[in-house]
Amino acid sequence: MVLVVTFFAGTCDSCEQTMADAGSLYTDNRDLVMVGVALDGSLEGARGMVARHELKFPVLFDPDRRVAQRLDVTGPKTGLAVDRRGILRWKGDPSAPGVMRDAAEALLAESA
Repeated sequence: MVLVVTFFAGTCDSCEQTMADAGSLYTDNRDLVMVGVALDGSLEGARGMVARHELKFPVLFDPDRRVAQRLDVTGPKTGLAVDRRGILRWKGDPSAPGVMRDAAEALLAESA
């Protein structure tokens, strides 16, 4: 299993494209486990992002940023990719075009 986690906030303009990209990455690669983490202060912001992009993967609501803190994430616009052995192989800004997709697909292409 390859895991990709993307942190976002409904108030983050660049997160709009990132979440659209995350949705298409998940749709194109059903062997991928994708989780979104909403760092919004309100549930409405997170729900709005999910609805606007018709996201089909689970999204956690983390208003007090406990999950983010445990993973050393300081804010939205952060992505993580974990390989099949459970090793963090990529952490960065997923808003750059193709970066999150490239990281995920490289890990999916590796032999199990």
